[in-house]
Amino acid sequence: MDPTTHPNLEQLPSMWDCWLATFRLLLRYGASISETVRGRHLAGLSVENRGHSLTILDFLRLLAAEDSLQLSVVSGVQCWSALHNALRCASEATDALKVLHSSGVNLSSIMDDGRSALHLASANCVDTGALQYLLAVGCREHINRQDQCGWTPLHYAAAARKSSEGHAPYLNAVTLLREGADSSLKGSANSMYIYDQPDEQFTAFELLSHVRPARFLRLLQVLEKAGFPSK
Repeated sequence: MDPTTHPNLEQLPSMWDCWLATFRLLLRYGASISETVRGRHLAGLSVENRGHSLTILDFLRLLAAEDSLQLSVVSGVQCWSALHNALRCASEATDALKVLHSSGVNLSSIMDDGRSALHLASANCVDTGALQYLLAVGCREHINRQDQCGWTPLHYAAAARKSSEGHAPYLNAVTLLREGADSSLKGSANSMYIYDQPDEQFTAFELLSHVRPARFLRLLQVLEKAGFPSK
């Protein structure tokens, strides 16, 4: 894939296993970590590499120790950020969020396209720990926030492929509903979502029913087991 054709991939993560050790070595010998490239700080570089979630967490901890996570990191429409990195730490996502929060990062900031940290967590995390942590530290007010396409965190939780996987599918959707998410809110076609979407405005469940009927049936089963009426 050509990284220049996709705004999220202006910089691809390193595939070299020793990149973090090299980064530490450069710091030890006085390398500066305050410079920006295309307006992005080091914390906003894409460092996600499947199977290396602990490396992301170590990277964020290293930047925190150097007092380089103090900036608001939820900004831009398509740009990467420290928050994106934190939420891709798999089972360590909650610990990564705690690193950001303890460093003064405002997790309640809103991106230029209207998304919040709850939107990103709903789309990227399978473990609900990160979602629950965000709700506990001030992001609860965004539970029904609609982005520029009208999508709420529940839309992202329903649409994300990761949501249907694992031993507890659609747990983020269940968590959002238990915390007061409004399943009747409707959105429009979202260019960040690659599947064919309904022509008319749609709720989170209508979206999933349209693009992935089998997954929608699975979601209905999960909701029924959790004590919610059929949608």
